Amino acid sequence: MKKSCLLSATTALFTVLTLTMGPAQGGSNTHPLDVWLADHPAVAAVLIWEFPPKAEIPYIPRRPVQWGVPSIHPDPVDLPLYEQFVLPEIDLPPGIFDSSSTVAYSGPAETTSQDLSQPLDLPIELLAVKRLPRHRLPGGVKKSEYGAEIRAWNKWPEWEKQVLRARYTDYLSWAQTACVLYADYANSGFTIKPDGFDAAFSSINDVDPVPVTDPPINIQPDDPLVPKIPWAMLTSADAFALYARLVAAQLAVETSGCVPWSLEDYDTADLALLFDGRFTFRYVPAGISLWHTTETGYLLDSGVTPAPPLVVLGFLGQNGLIGADREESLIRFLEWEREHLTHVIGGAAPANPLPAGILYWDYNGRPPVSRMINGTHMAEPIYYSWGSSFFDPEPRHWYNGCGGASFFNYHVLRVMNIAAEPTVYHHYQNRFAIDGGVHVGSCHGDDPYALQAAPEIPMAASLLDDATFHAWFVNQTDETQLKKTVGRCKGDLYIEYLPQILLVKHCRDLWQGDDHANSEVYQWVGTKTYTVEELEAIGLWTNLEAEVETLGGCEVFGY
Repeated sequence: MKKSCLLSATTALFTVLTLTMGPAQGGSNTHPLDVWLADHPAVAAVLIWEFPPKAEIPYIPRRPVQWGVPSIHPDPVDLPLYEQFVLPEIDLPPGIFDSSSTVAYSGPAETTSQDLSQPLDLPIELLAVKRLPRHRLPGGVKKSEYGAEIRAWNKWPEWEKQVLRARYTDYLSWAQTACVLYADYANSGFTIKPDGFDAAFSSINDVDPVPVTDPPINIQPDDPLVPKIPWAMLTSADAFALYARLVAAQLAVETSGCVPWSLEDYDTADLALLFDGRFTFRYVPAGISLWHTTETGYLLDSGVTPAPPLVVLGFLGQNGLIGADREESLIRFLEWEREHLTHVIGGAAPANPLPAGILYWDYNGRPPVSRMINGTHMAEPIYYSWGSSFFDPEPRHWYNGCGGASFFNYHVLRVMNIAAEPTVYHHYQNRFAIDGGVHVGSCHGDDPYALQAAPEIPMAASLLDDATFHAWFVNQTDETQLKKTVGRCKGDLYIEYLPQILLVKHCRDLWQGDDHANSEVYQWVGTKTYTVEELEAIGLWTNLEAEVETLGGCEVFGY
């Protein structure tokens, strides 16, 4: 079992030096990353990317239920990359689907839609097939519904492998210094930063020697005069550059001992959440998809825009969020969210329409993770229909609702190899993979923000064990019950802990003469989850009264 630099800086440094100096295979020129992936085939198998096709083929999605709906991810990763197909009984141009008709992609990562040749002239009978079969490519590669070549690591073109190797080497070099510095900072109880710490850990400046533009250019920006907000898209070059950096950093974190846990206790599904590029980036041509894209590129199937990994690691390091295990790190991160995140304001708009994202993050696209963690200013006031306005001049860590929070969790935690699957059961949640194959879940992406007013409630208490998460969400088919359950964690925690804010509301209700049905307590605990009768039956108001009395009565709260 590998050691963490948190546990042994010397061991971590030795590991980094060994991997940086070269492979352990008898003088071979094989890159250390190739050696490690060969020794860890489960990771290599899910290191998957959709490479752009050399010709645009007007495919009809073969699996509308799985592929056609945004935010529904592709085939389960345990499916083989090669599947024999059966053609419909129609006349086709000779050899059109032969493996020899498609040359293995070997172009640079910078290939864009301008490099694509004209669409193939396929017969209308084939285009009418509702479930177009997979197309065979040489070497066990399969095609996406939009013609991209889906390749696991062992089938990546050499050019792209070189990109990942280069980033991995640089990130190992970073880890050689940074992880030891973090260990020293942690050993001081996060009170004394060693020399060089701030230079190694920065959420503002990307310390990558070959940085990418952050946030990347959204090639399908929003037009505020058009009713629907389009899906954000990146060029082929920008998408692959960001993906390669993310997985290179994750692999460097694993092999250098930057964290006390290992990928080795993750199953295929959890590994795929970390390394399969299709969970965030989907190649989609212009015009033919159910996403109604106007550009050809990589659709960002995410509620936020990922940040460069060293920016995220800088944020994690500066805030001391890397703990002794995955669960402790997750709880520290949720506590940071509770203290810092601010929900965007609903029901109001600027005087003049702004593109989506400009008002809070100064970016025409999905909220950039880097700007969420560093904070931004509102661009201008917003106005309600009844005439009042709102403007917050202070920098805030704005997030765009439970969906934004769920994907924020996913993209921050993945950088330290914690899988945080975004789920959608009426609202957004996460299912987190912690140590030893154990999973925990959240009720609602908004829960940290919803618990800001009750610091007495530990964020750890908001996490559900996996059996409860499945019972409440995964296996629940009643939409009405799901709607109730989304707010249940918050309500149950307020009922259990009786925090001061609930006591104050109870005293104000008594002072105002409100009955239970019209009380602030009932509105706060959650009218969508419980009826007044249910709360009375479990003794909520009786318990509140008793708790207030132990503190000296409502007079202590000014009532």
